[in-house]
Amino acid sequence: MAAKAYLYRLRVMGDEIEAIKEDDPELWAEIERDREPHDDDAGALARWLGGLLNETEDALSSLLPLGWYSKIEEGER
Repeated sequence: MAAKAYLYRLRVMGDEIEAIKEDDPELWAEIERDREPHDDDAGALARWLGGLLNETEDALSSLLPLGWYSKIEEGER
């Protein structure tokens, strides 16, 4: 029997990067810790968000029935 896919869309939206720096310095410090030397601020934020979504994907998969999994696919708008 072929697997059936149930597709949902997850949209992540937020303020400008400067707002994170000003309003949540602890979060920005976490983002900075993961920054690669070639990352600009947008790249550093994308890297952090990718890590967060990987953790979210793993947590969601652990809640699904045996043999099921979740996959959060990257995209831009």
